[in-house]
Amino acid sequence: MFNFKEIGIDLGSYSIKIATIEKQDRFNSLNLKLIHLRKHEVYNVDCEPYTEKYYQLLKDCIKKFSKKYKIKLLSINISIPVDKQISNVTFFNMPIVGDKLLNDGVSFEAEEKMASEGISNSHYAWKISNEYEELSEYEILLSTVRKDVISALSQFKSITWKLNRFLLQPILLERVVSSNDVIIDLGHKSTRIYIYTKGKLSKVETIETGGQHLLSNIEEYIKNNVTYNDNNINAKDIIKSISIYNERIQDNFPYETSPLLEKQDNNNAKIDEAQDSLSYQDDDEYKDQVKHVDYNNELILELSKLISKDTDRLIDEIKRIIRMYELENGLNIDEVYYVGELSKLTYFKESIESELDIELKPVDVLNTINDDENAFLYAMAGLVSMDPHLKDNTDFVKYIRSNIDYTLIIIGLLTLSLSVGLSLKKVDKKYDIIRDNLNEIINEQNQTTRQLEDNMNEINKDINNNDKFINRMESLSNEKKWLSDILYVIPDKTPITIAIKQMEIIDKKVVLTGYSSNYSSVGFFANELEKIGEVNINSISDYNNGDGEIYSVTMDTPELISDDFKATKLFTITLNYNNQLLEH
Repeated sequence: MFNFKEIGIDLGSYSIKIATIEKQDRFNSLNLKLIHLRKHEVYNVDCEPYTEKYYQLLKDCIKKFSKKYKIKLLSINISIPVDKQISNVTFFNMPIVGDKLLNDGVSFEAEEKMASEGISNSHYAWKISNEYEELSEYEILLSTVRKDVISALSQFKSITWKLNRFLLQPILLERVVSSNDVIIDLGHKSTRIYIYTKGKLSKVETIETGGQHLLSNIEEYIKNNVTYNDNNINAKDIIKSISIYNERIQDNFPYETSPLLEKQDNNNAKIDEAQDSLSYQDDDEYKDQVKHVDYNNELILELSKLISKDTDRLIDEIKRIIRMYELENGLNIDEVYYVGELSKLTYFKESIESELDIELKPVDVLNTINDDENAFLYAMAGLVSMDPHLKDNTDFVKYIRSNIDYTLIIIGLLTLSLSVGLSLKKVDKKYDIIRDNLNEIINEQNQTTRQLEDNMNEINKDINNNDKFINRMESLSNEKKWLSDILYVIPDKTPITIAIKQMEIIDKKVVLTGYSSNYSSVGFFANELEKIGEVNINSISDYNNGDGEIYSVTMDTPELISDDFKATKLFTITLNYNNQLLEH
């Protein structure tokens, strides 16, 4: 009915990126349909993320974007990274059970998991990540977002803005990978490692080192060591001229041509490029902040070595996380991708490649007419707005409710329609849009009310199933205890005419192999075992004495042992779980 324009927003602590995309029929190297990057802007963040000022900045950015490109009706799709404070991803296992029991079990386990990991005041969403049939278990992916973030985004819903999707980045990036892959998000506040097994997210690691840390160290160094600062050197400008110092890379260059000692005209060329990349800024005064500065090569070299201490630690930690995952799971990583603005730091990507011995690829799902090398920076904004009707169980948009009281608007429109009468037909088209939007909102509210009533009925029904689930969990626990208790009980149940040769636990069953002096002893033994489980006598055969005589008892003087204890039969008995064996 209404032509809402899909826009993608990549929320970050350093910048907010907004983009519109257009899908094409051609495919790229990731076997994804190419997304043609259309309108795109990046806005710097100059405040603490996820505060009232931050949300006001986000609202202003959306308004600027819609005004610049003349988009009136917006369908907003948002992605945010994982930082363990605002949002998080964790995993736990559940037995394979029916949908009702599974929902109840996940609710219980999710609350326990969030409490144990210190996640409070958060909404959660989940989905089945993997199914392990041999263990009869599901691996559940649990994602969380703090409630105040959801509440703040609810303020954005209006007649002309609707929120369509709100996903965490590592889950969103499942659309990029297909095998055992790693995506490194080189962010501003931290570095995130997303590991995927067979295309499914299986591990998230956060390293508390990012671009902000490097900038802080550069600022501190300039403050304490640069006595001349006529050019107003600041960290955000000079870092564009700094290269990562890595011995494995530097050894390929003679000292005179080292990338760390580039000529000043190259520095200025980089600054020109940085200045061009700021063309999205409407404020000319902001552009003037990037100037042609003749940086001292010795200063550049010192700063390169300074930040290399941190980048070396960061690279070592990335390598450790990836190699440890490979060892723990007995697999090799197929591809390593990267996103994030820190990747633009000269020779940083190459330094990571030299340590991992694998080529790093950008999350390149965007196609541009001008082959913009910075297009991959909009990958998140493009991905989150792809296929707007595609659903994901971990989409938090279901928690974002409208925060507008439409009652006065509806009353005002009804009054206006009564007083104006037939002249209402001459009202401008924009009022038709408002009226139709209000009708659509009323329908959505009615549907929401009915859905809530249905949900309440389902909850009342599900309460009665909680005891069943708890009993099932206790039964599984008792079964595990039973297997361990067998080791204590079997010796007391074994008659003196029986000798146990071997005990195995196979598929949660206890298989006993032993010797007996006669048939009746085996029968007596089986009767005793019936008291602790379900018994099946698999076989009784004559014992071949090829290995020598065997007795069920031992003495220092074996010649005194009676033939009543001589093994003449070989038997196998299977013992199945029946009930809890011992009280704990």
